[in-house]
Amino acid sequence: CELAKMRWLTSDEIVSILAPESSDESQLVRGGISFLKSDPSSPPPSGSLFLFHAGAMEKDSFDIGRDGHYWIRKTDASEEEEILEDRVRLRHGGRDRLSACYVHSAKQSTFHRRTYRLIDYGEDKSDNLLLVHYLDTFVAYKVSAVFADHVSAAATKERLRGESIDATAAGKKKSPAAAPPQ
Repeated sequence: CELAKMRWLTSDEIVSILAPESSDESQLVRGGISFLKSDPSSPPPSGSLFLFHAGAMEKDSFDIGRDGHYWIRKTDASEEEEILEDRVRLRHGGRDRLSACYVHSAKQSTFHRRTYRLIDYGEDKSDNLLLVHYLDTFVAYKVSAVFADHVSAAATKERLRGESIDATAAGKKKSPAAAPPQ
């Protein structure tokens, strides 16, 4: 998903990824989002999106905290190994629909990880999928600026091409020049 490299996804986009009709692994992998089944072999770069089954974490097959990045830890001495997490609920369709967990890099202030899951209201069992999004907001700003410049340049080219076509067409539509006097 190219948008994930430029900005955080919206609640609508996250719900569409985690919704039951899109939870088929093969469909999601084709959409450019891969499933994590074990710890990443290298730290995921900015713009990375991953899905994993929450049950995998419960079985200790892997821990999302062991992703190769250094996250800010809690300052409480008794829990010094725990990552400091900010938890929020996000609204979609007028109600709390997503649970989100935000963590911040201990080495780079602009690098963050967000993890999202659907809140189960008993209507579906899709809350076993989690979406993980890594984003360096500074890099995202630069990428989106380059993208905006590219789009602007393409729009300008298209506008100029349209103006030259209009000018050419206008030249052809002019009435023929009057015959010189005899």
